[in-house]
This record gives sequence, C-alpha cells and structure tokens, in this order.
Amino acid sequence: MQEISVPLHRRSGIDVVSCGNSLHDSDCYYLIRAFDSPDGMATMLDAFYASTDWRNGPREEIIRCIETSIKTIISLPSESVEGLRIQS
Repeated sequence: MQEISVPLHRRSGIDVVSCGNSLHDSDCYYLIRAFDSPDGMATMLDAFYASTDWRNGPREEIIRCIETSIKTIISLPSESVEGLRIQS
C-alpha cells in the first residue's frame, strides 16, 4: 500500500521521511511523516484526508488492509529527522 499512498502524500506536500516494512513482521508497515508544528500537521492532514485524490483514490483499498493503526507523535530536532531519512 505504501507504493500507492506515499506518492499521494508527497503530491499533497506532506514530507514522507521514511516508510516500509517493520523489521519484526513483514506484514506490518510504518509511515513516518514530518511537519513543522502540531497545528501544521493538523491542517495538512485535514486537507489530505478531505481531498478528492484521497477520497476517490486509494482510500478504500488502503483502509481495507489496516487491522490495527497506531499513531505516535514525537518532537525531534531536524538532525534526527534527517537521520531517519538516511537510514530508510
């Protein structure tokens, strides 16, 4: 699913830092996105999930594949974000 959602995220201006399969389970995936602020994140994600590209695009296909979703928000210095980008 990442091959479908990541380009859509990027076309929407969302910074996708890293994505891929989890090391502990090949059926688990992660998506790391970076935002300037919590308010910026809310604005961008609200716009993304309300967009025609998402609603009429891969939304249903992606949601059908999700059994469990865990959202974690952390604040990192830009050097750490860049480190995550390099490791993926």
